[in-house]
Amino acid sequence: MKIFASDYDGTIKIDGKVSLENIEKLKKWKEEGNHFGIVTGRSSESMFSEISTFGYELDFLVCNNGGVIYDGNKNLLKSFEINFEVSLELMEEIKQMDVNCFVLNDGYYRARYVVNDTNDDFKYGDYSSEHTIEEILEKKKVCQIVISVNDDEYAKQIAGHINTIYKGKVEAYPNVNCVDVVPYQVSKATGVRFIQEYFGYNKEDIYVMGDALNDASMLDAFQGCTLTHGFDELKKEGTMVCDDVAGYLKELLK
Repeated sequence: MKIFASDYDGTIKIDGKVSLENIEKLKKWKEEGNHFGIVTGRSSESMFSEISTFGYELDFLVCNNGGVIYDGNKNLLKSFEINFEVSLELMEEIKQMDVNCFVLNDGYYRARYVVNDTNDDFKYGDYSSEHTIEEILEKKKVCQIVISVNDDEYAKQIAGHINTIYKGKVEAYPNVNCVDVVPYQVSKATGVRFIQEYFGYNKEDIYVMGDALNDASMLDAFQGCTLTHGFDELKKEGTMVCDDVAGYLKELLK
């Protein structure tokens, strides 16, 4: 039995669509007795909505870049929080940055705070949620902060700044049109590692795929593949490069 753990946006879902080829190959992968899970920067609220739309059958789900972990029956296995006082301090600093907005996540629900409403928001332009920032803060539980920007180089700069100023307190990962901020020492690699240990998987049987810099940790830790359109920094020796998920699974199923 093999395990395929994949990023979602930009990997399974590209340009807002999940191709029929990807869906068919994922079904074939499962039919062969293998396991499949998604490892994403998205919130649980957002991801569960996506799963219901496309009808995925998952054996596990890792959200918040490794910060919130579920089994295949949507049972919460583990969640990690940012220190609440640190999250408040960081939010005040973000409000002074040249960014579109930031989204708070309590481990499941999320809410948006608009910093600059004059820019087109490529990340959260179609955002919708019933919850407010005040409701999230009332719980005093912040598991992730996502900062929306429209420039990937600027996202790298912001992530570097946060990792320097808040070293030992949070981890900031540049992503496509955003920066993901999670608790210290949490990453997609730690999320997959938790899944490995929880279910008793063998490391050599775990295959992972992603396209953005927040995927780097799991691509380095396990048998990784990135996409031809992925960040150049991910295309290292030992990391396979494929056009899509279907192409990678075709190789693994040989």
